[in-house]
Amino acid sequence: MYNLNKIKILFLVVALLLIAAFTIFNLMACTTNNQKETLEEANTLQETDTSSENYGEETTDKQTQQTIEVIAKGGGYSPEKINAKADQSTTLIMISQNAYGCERAFVLPQLKIAQILPENGKTIFDLGVQEKGTTLLGVCSMGMYYFEIFFN
Repeated sequence: MYNLNKIKILFLVVALLLIAAFTIFNLMACTTNNQKETLEEANTLQETDTSSENYGEETTDKQTQQTIEVIAKGGGYSPEKINAKADQSTTLIMISQNAYGCERAFVLPQLKIAQILPENGKTIFDLGVQEKGTTLLGVCSMGMYYFEIFFN
């Protein structure tokens, strides 16, 4: 009987060690993959954004129309601070990239806009014409992630 209890305890210890080793291995693999994705994203941004020093600024198609692009992905919205021109018709394009968390539940409270964004894809919002000094807040439904658009 005594030997049977020792065997059970030994079995449990070995099982716990295997589970711990498996968990550590998976955490290390996830961290490595996240670091690779972050580096790839940074390189992509560097490659595609070298022509503009105004990252986080709006792009203007015409004198009276501007388009703002914001990326929604795990960990929030990017960029978080955006300068836009006042008194111009404004379109917001939310670009979802592997968005699986609360960042998908998107809200613009001042304009009474609330929509679930897709996991991947683009969603377009008409922000209308905003007066100088207006600040619009884009936020997830939980209030964890946000971005601001400053109209100057």
